[in-house]
Amino acid sequence: MSTDTQNTENRQSLAAAIEAAKTPLEVALAYARFGLPVFPVGYSAKTGDRQPFVKRGHHAATVDISQINAWWRQFPEAMIGMPTGPASGLWVLDIDNKDG
Repeated sequence: MSTDTQNTENRQSLAAAIEAAKTPLEVALAYARFGLPVFPVGYSAKTGDRQPFVKRGHHAATVDISQINAWWRQFPEAMIGMPTGPASGLWVLDIDNKDG
């Protein structure tokens, strides 16, 4: 099997797992099972900006299932944060216009 075929199958399997998930925890666990580290984030009451719920933020991201379960027990309404770059192999280009 070629690498391209395997990558396509992995993306399709991940997409199916995410689509079947019913909660943010289930999505976070699906990401972790596919080797993508996650951490819990939410909105700051003070600023309205998204903030990590864990001290080390994106540096604390993990694929450890027990840690992810513990975080989402502590922060059940958390959104999913994921580091970019070498930690996940995902790269982002963020382009802001003059209005932000």
